[in-house]
Amino acid sequence: MSATLAGILAVILQAKIELHGLAARFTEKEIKAVMQFVLISLVILPIVPNQSYGPLDVLNPHNIWLMVILIVAISLAGYIIYKFLGEKRECCWEES
Repeated sequence: MSATLAGILAVILQAKIELHGLAARFTEKEIKAVMQFVLISLVILPIVPNQSYGPLDVLNPHNIWLMVILIVAISLAGYIIYKFLGEKRECCWEES
Protein backbone atom coordinates (compact mmCIF):
# COMPACT_ATOMS: atom_id res chain seq x y z
CA MET A 1 0.00 0.00 0.00
CA SER A 2 2.77 2.44 0.91
CA ALA A 3 4.70 1.64 -2.26
CA THR A 4 1.58 2.28 -4.34
CA LEU A 5 1.00 5.64 -2.70
CA ALA A 6 4.64 6.57 -3.15
CA GLY A 7 4.46 5.65 -6.83
CA ILE A 8 1.29 7.69 -7.35
CA LEU A 9 2.86 10.65 -5.56
CA ALA A 10 6.00 10.40 -7.71
CA VAL A 11 3.90 10.42 -10.91
CA ILE A 12 1.92 13.45 -9.69
CA LEU A 13 5.09 15.34 -8.80
CA GLN A 14 6.63 14.49 -12.17
CA ALA A 15 3.57 15.88 -13.99
CA LYS A 16 3.39 19.01 -11.82
CA ILE A 17 3.81 21.54 -14.63
CA GLU A 18 1.19 19.86 -16.83
CA LEU A 19 -1.21 19.63 -13.88
CA HIS A 20 -0.83 23.36 -13.19
CA GLY A 21 -1.78 24.08 -16.80
CA LEU A 22 -4.76 21.75 -16.51
CA ALA A 23 -5.89 23.30 -13.23
CA ALA A 24 -5.68 26.79 -14.74
CA ARG A 25 -8.35 25.82 -17.28
CA PHE A 26 -10.91 25.14 -14.53
CA THR A 27 -12.95 27.85 -12.87
CA GLU A 28 -13.50 28.00 -9.13
CA LYS A 29 -17.05 26.71 -9.59
CA GLU A 30 -15.81 23.67 -11.53
CA ILE A 31 -13.18 22.84 -8.91
CA LYS A 32 -15.89 23.10 -6.25
CA ALA A 33 -18.01 20.61 -8.22
CA VAL A 34 -15.12 18.13 -8.37
CA MET A 35 -14.51 18.52 -4.63
CA GLN A 36 -18.22 17.89 -3.96
CA PHE A 37 -17.96 14.68 -5.99
CA VAL A 38 -14.94 13.63 -3.94
CA LEU A 39 -16.92 14.39 -0.78
CA ILE A 40 -19.93 12.29 -1.75
CA SER A 41 -17.84 9.38 -2.97
CA LEU A 42 -14.99 9.18 -0.45
CA VAL A 43 -16.46 10.70 2.72
CA ILE A 44 -20.20 10.08 2.74
CA LEU A 45 -20.32 6.63 1.05
CA PRO A 46 -18.32 4.82 3.75
CA ILE A 47 -20.65 6.04 6.52
CA VAL A 48 -23.92 5.16 4.76
CA PRO A 49 -25.31 1.93 6.26
CA ASN A 50 -25.11 -1.17 4.06
CA GLN A 51 -28.21 -2.99 5.21
CA SER A 52 -31.71 -3.37 3.83
CA TYR A 53 -34.73 -1.52 5.19
CA GLY A 54 -38.41 -1.22 4.39
CA PRO A 55 -41.01 -3.70 3.29
CA LEU A 56 -39.44 -6.80 1.77
CA ASP A 57 -35.98 -5.35 2.52
CA VAL A 58 -35.81 -3.52 -0.82
CA LEU A 59 -34.24 -0.23 0.32
CA ASN A 60 -30.49 -0.33 0.86
CA PRO A 61 -29.05 3.16 1.52
CA HIS A 62 -25.57 2.08 0.39
CA ASN A 63 -26.84 0.89 -2.99
CA ILE A 64 -28.97 4.00 -3.40
CA TRP A 65 -25.95 6.20 -2.65
CA LEU A 66 -23.87 4.24 -5.17
CA MET A 67 -26.47 5.15 -7.81
CA VAL A 68 -26.21 8.81 -6.78
CA ILE A 69 -22.44 8.65 -7.18
CA LEU A 70 -22.79 6.95 -10.58
CA ILE A 71 -25.18 9.61 -11.87
CA VAL A 72 -22.99 12.46 -10.59
CA ALA A 73 -19.87 10.81 -12.06
CA ILE A 74 -21.48 10.43 -15.49
CA SER A 75 -22.65 14.04 -15.42
CA LEU A 76 -19.28 15.37 -14.29
CA ALA A 77 -17.36 13.26 -16.82
CA GLY A 78 -19.65 14.44 -19.61
CA TYR A 79 -19.14 18.06 -18.62
CA ILE A 80 -15.35 17.70 -18.49
CA ILE A 81 -15.26 15.89 -21.85
CA TYR A 82 -17.39 18.62 -23.38
CA LYS A 83 -15.23 21.32 -21.85
CA PHE A 84 -12.00 19.93 -23.28
CA LEU A 85 -13.18 18.30 -26.52
CA GLY A 86 -16.63 19.68 -27.30
CA GLU A 87 -15.65 23.30 -27.74
CA LYS A 88 -13.12 22.41 -30.45
CA ARG A 89 -15.42 20.19 -32.50
CA GLU A 90 -18.16 21.50 -34.68
CA CYS A 91 -21.45 19.71 -34.77
CA CYS A 92 -21.59 17.09 -37.49
CA TRP A 93 -25.39 17.36 -37.80
CA GLU A 94 -25.40 20.80 -39.37
CA GLU A 95 -26.31 20.85 -43.03
CA SER A 96 -23.84 22.39 -45.46
